[in-house]
Amino acid sequence: QHMKITYRASQFFLALFAKLTPEDKLLIKKYLSPSLMEAFHQMNRSDQLHGIRVLRSVCANGEAHPTLCAAALLHDVGKSRHPFHLWDRVLVVLGTTLIPNVIERWGNGEPQGWRRAFVIAAQHPRWGAEIIRAAGGSKELAAMVSRHQENPRSHPKTKIDAMLRRLQEADGEN
Repeated sequence: QHMKITYRASQFFLALFAKLTPEDKLLIKKYLSPSLMEAFHQMNRSDQLHGIRVLRSVCANGEAHPTLCAAALLHDVGKSRHPFHLWDRVLVVLGTTLIPNVIERWGNGEPQGWRRAFVIAAQHPRWGAEIIRAAGGSKELAAMVSRHQENPRSHPKTKIDAMLRRLQEADGEN
């Protein structure tokens, strides 16, 4: 628990100062259509950088399936629907760590009031899939984004399930 909180705190401070590099911009262009790039750029900077890190983790293991790579970049695009600030992340991480049994309940409803951060954290996968479909993304990409927070299957049944598991692993590493 302590290690997770320390890791998330370091992510918080890195996100304050990091910027997209020219290499990052080339990666984005390689895997996203212009309309999906527009969706990517609607994300806040820390979510963009997180997507780049997840993509690099996926690629480091030799994965290069275009749908998986696009999902790595866009898995948190739903957070752009309602601003998800760094302090929201801190609140969600602390809540998930300290009182995990009530977080799911707090994630229901509208993103308002004190539950706002928990609702965004819980519902952003569905919102992300809607954004991807509206931007002309594939059904497979929308499905991966909508499912990226599901508990992974122990034995993937489809190619999408296998790619989803890899996305979840890379997301967890970053």
